[in-house]
Amino acid sequence: MSDNIDGKALDRAGVPKKNAAGQPLGTLVRLEMFMTTNHVEADRAKWALAPLRQVRAARQKPAHALRRNVTDRTFVRKQKRLLHDVDEVLINIRQWLASHPKNRGWKEPWPDAKNYPI
Repeated sequence: MSDNIDGKALDRAGVPKKNAAGQPLGTLVRLEMFMTTNHVEADRAKWALAPLRQVRAARQKPAHALRRNVTDRTFVRKQKRLLHDVDEVLINIRQWLASHPKNRGWKEPWPDAKNYPI
């Protein structure tokens, strides 16, 4: 999911690419820095990015490990709950960005839609 966040936008916003030790920062860390330097409380920024980090973690391990097939009857419910959380935080991040003073002239393309169409 973090692959879909445009790093160039974070560059234009002045978010550093490296930490104080010179190590590269990941996209989600940079987005969190952008949020906290733009009046989002640190705990709210962590809340907003937690589901995105969960998706990233879930995708990384299976992609790089061999394991036996495991039957987990709760998998679909867990996946559904995670996707709901992702949807909720993406809506919140979008609303926060839309409320920025530089976006005052922006018009909602689908004003009657609760969520964006897939």
